This record gives sequence, C-alpha cells and structure tokens, in this order.
Amino acid sequence: MSSGSAENGSGFEMRGVQSMKDKLSKNILPGIVFLVFGIVMYCLTPGQIQTDETSAFTARTFPCLILGIIMLCSVLLILQGVAGLLKERKEQREETAAEGRGNPVLFLEVLALMAAAALLGRVTSLLVSGILIGTGFLVLYRDKKPLHYVIEIAVIAAAYFLFKSVFGLDLP
Repeated sequence: MSSGSAENGSGFEMRGVQSMKDKLSKNILPGIVFLVFGIVMYCLTPGQIQTDETSAFTARTFPCLILGIIMLCSVLLILQGVAGLLKERKEQREETAAEGRGNPVLFLEVLALMAAAALLGRVTSLLVSGILIGTGFLVLYRDKKPLHYVIEIAVIAAAYFLFKSVFGLDLP
C-alpha cells in the first residue's frame, strides 16, 4: 500500500480518500471548532470580567491575549489543513495521470465488461455471466485477495441456485 492510499477493509484501494478524511478531521475541523470557541469567548470576556482600571494592562488583558493566540493558532491549523488537502488532491491527479487509467478508460473497461457479460449470458447461463462480471470488477479494481474472489463466486452461485431452485424461476 502506498503512502497516498488506504485500504477500506474489503481489499479495494481508495487512493487518498482515507488520508483526505484524516487531514480534514485532524486539521480543519478542530481548527474551526477552536476558532468558533475563541470568537465566542472573546465576545463574552468583557461581560465576565468587570474592571474600572484605565491602564494598558487590566484584568481582561491576559484572557484576551490567550484567546487571541487560540484564534491565531486555529486559523493557522485551518490553513495547514487546507494546504495539505490541496497537496493531496494534486498528488492524486498526478498519480492518476501517471497510471494512465483515468475515468474515461475505466468507464470503457466497465462498459466492455458489461457488454461481455450480457453476450455471455445469452450464450451460456446467468451463473457464468454473473461470475464473469463479479470477478471482472474485482480485477478492474485490482483486488489481490483470493478470498474475495471465492466469496464473490460463492455468493453469485448461491443467489443463482436460490432463485432457480427455491423461488422456481426459469433462469437460463
């Protein structure tokens, strides 16, 4: 597994999706939460701390300074998260271009797979056609786990025989 990709547990790689969610949740979301907290507390501070002092340093100085630092750090955290997200998307585009399999190519591959399965379904049975389309999608998404292929074939065979034998449908 590469550094810019994550596996979703089913064996399929979801390049960048998990890491983008991590960047979003680890940088941007907490930054927004603490920025809102800082703004609310900054607005509430003058009402909470009563002072009659007229000097430059009053009882409100230190709390307002701390809240200003919190808001500044929150803005920096948000900017860091957005910059990381933009960098991640740029790397994804470059990786997809380097692979040579963009969305149009994958679309054509899926279209060809479906056409082959439809033609095979007319010549043979729906069982063979279903297994072809199921394993074809696993191959297209580069799933390398043999157990996924076994499960896919078993589920399609079970569904076929369930509809044919139990429900009594006349399937080819």
